This record gives sequence, C-alpha cells and structure tokens, in this order.
Amino acid sequence: MDWRVSESTSLVPDLLNQIHDKSVLDYAIFDLGGGNQWLSTRLYLFTVILHRMRGLRRIVFVDRHQGIERHFGGIATPSQVKYALAICYPWLELAFSNAYKELSPEIRTTYGSIDPMKAEQLVNRFFWDPEIRKNPPPPPPEGWVGLPPNNIRVWEHADWLDTSKVMKILNGVLDRSQVGKQDQGKSARDQAKSILSCEGDLVASVDETGRFETLIDKRRLQDEVVRDLL
Repeated sequence: MDWRVSESTSLVPDLLNQIHDKSVLDYAIFDLGGGNQWLSTRLYLFTVILHRMRGLRRIVFVDRHQGIERHFGGIATPSQVKYALAICYPWLELAFSNAYKELSPEIRTTYGSIDPMKAEQLVNRFFWDPEIRKNPPPPPPEGWVGLPPNNIRVWEHADWLDTSKVMKILNGVLDRSQVGKQDQGKSARDQAKSILSCEGDLVASVDETGRFETLIDKRRLQDEVVRDLL
C-alpha cells in the first residue's frame, strides 16, 4: 500500500477510505518524496489508525533520492513510529487520547479495531483538537504549518517530514536491512543465507538503484528451508 500527499493535503479522505477495508495489512509504504509529502500529524494518525483498524505489521519508508523514486529508507513497526513521534511531538498523543476518551469505542479485534464510523469520528476529533489545529488569523507560534500552503485556511501543529528528519526521529529503531539484485546470481541456498542473516522478521528487497520492490517474510522463508531439509 502506497500513499503520497500533494500540497492540497488531501490525505485524510484516503485514510477514511482505508478504515472500511477489513483486510489485514502486512506493510504500508510511506513515500516521503522530497520532504513535502507527509506532515508529522498525518504520519502519526495513519500509523495509529492503520495499526488499529487493519492490523498493520510494518511501515516502509521510501523517498526520492538522486532522481530515484521509491528509494528505500528503512522499516519500522507501527508502535515504534507512534511512540517515536509522540516523544518528539507530545501533543499528538494528548490529542488522540482526548478524542479516544470522548468516544470510548468498543474493541472488536485482538489488534484493537473499532467500529468504522467511530474510527471516522476519532479521526475528525483528533484533527480539530485545539492542540492540532487553529483557524487564522493571526499566525500561531513557530511549529505550526499553514494549510493549504498557497491559500492558508487552517494552521496545523506539525512539521513537514523529509528523510533526514524521519531518520532522526526513528534513530535506533529504523531497520535498513535489505537484499538487492547482487544476490539474485547466487544459488537459492546462498540467497536464503543472505536474507536470514538480516535483522528483523521482514527484509526489504531492492533493485540495483536502491528502489524498493517488496518485503520478504523471513519466517516463511525459514519454514521453506526446513521443509526442504526434511
């Protein structure tokens, strides 16, 4: 799953559409582009909601690097992303907790999903929490972004996130394990060794330019290796 947000910041409707899909997500791709695609508020909320509503296992960060689109940046769990953002932007967790407490939704699954209509209300309440949004004028203090950028109608308590900022926020938890085209000439056994030697249970597969292709599940590969040995 792959999203990019334009300067119109029309990302929230995309999230609302995903709330009603009941399929489980192994991973979602967050394309940081050149640094004007994702706001910290949106990354936080997408992470929390997709984890709760779709059982999201991993987030894959990609960007635009030296003209290469979807250049692999790293992998993290939703919990790692959520709490790393909460450390840097504590008002995010406060606004979400306030919205959740007001609704007190009933939990429906073991990964925490709630009624889709309640989830939509949760998203809207989060965004209109006074810690998250303010109406102009005047301009709020530093740390607020005017939206949309060319015709400001609302101020959002957020930062635009580029790769360097995300790597700083996720310092110590971002997994950059990957296997590339150089491994394809190896025997199946040596390819399996390369993958299984990587950290984490999901490993990125990239092409010769570093462009992200897919995630490889190490647990499935281990099962295949064991079956071949029996």
